[in-house]
Amino acid sequence: MTETEIQELETATGCILPAAYRELLLNYPQRLLDLAATLGVEELELLTHNHESLTRMNMDQAEYVRMFFPAHYFVIGENGNGDLYAIDTQSTAVPVYMGGPHPGEYPEDAAGNPLPDADSLQEYVEYVVFLYEDAIQYERELDDTRG
Repeated sequence: MTETEIQELETATGCILPAAYRELLLNYPQRLLDLAATLGVEELELLTHNHESLTRMNMDQAEYVRMFFPAHYFVIGENGNGDLYAIDTQSTAVPVYMGGPHPGEYPEDAAGNPLPDADSLQEYVEYVVFLYEDAIQYERELDDTRG
């Protein structure tokens, strides 16, 4: 993604993206690109990185997103089951939150306030890598038992 595309997203959403997330978009990790290629997809849906996907999630689906997140949250991924992953753009730690249409399935404190799914963007990236690597390994093991 380019700096111009990032600025377009910021203007359109009214969110100033944190430095750590900007850096991730500008220098998307090769490891994530390799995982997407192994899976035969353009990008990993849990951590999207192209302008079109981020526009779709944050602008085209804004009404849906606002059902779960305040306006200063920016969606960075989804899991295909209606769950969204978003960053709090007002936090320098860049925690990642999960929200969606499944009440009771998202991290909360005792008072019902949302808790981060990952305390930092880096922790979330590591989590995404783990999930996709695990899925690839599982598929390979299935193929071995079928073959």
